[in-house]
Amino acid sequence: MKSNIMPTERWDSIGQYLLYLRHLAAYVLFAKEFVADMKVLEIGCGTGYGANELSKCVSFIAAIDVSKENILYCQTKYSEGCLAFILGDGTSLPWAMELRSHSKQEHLMW
Repeated sequence: MKSNIMPTERWDSIGQYLLYLRHLAAYVLFAKEFVADMKVLEIGCGTGYGANELSKCVSFIAAIDVSKENILYCQTKYSEGCLAFILGDGTSLPWAMELRSHSKQEHLMW
């Protein structure tokens, strides 16, 4: 199974599609309950569909990934005004933040 699942491409299996739906649902449910109207930093944004979903209910989201290919894809695919994709590894963060855990990813609100 691929580690980067791009929502606009065909999936190799129904399992891969179900994994995408599970991640998407987690972002939507998490966003509605925990991060509405907040500023969010997502470390490890991958192909950006989660950050895009979060952008619909937060005041701002910065999404970081180590893959230049992922960041370029995200910048082309998603262009919400409150959404920024940044190339980086998340080890040097200039903001003071509160850490909240969600699934296996970490989202930082400041």
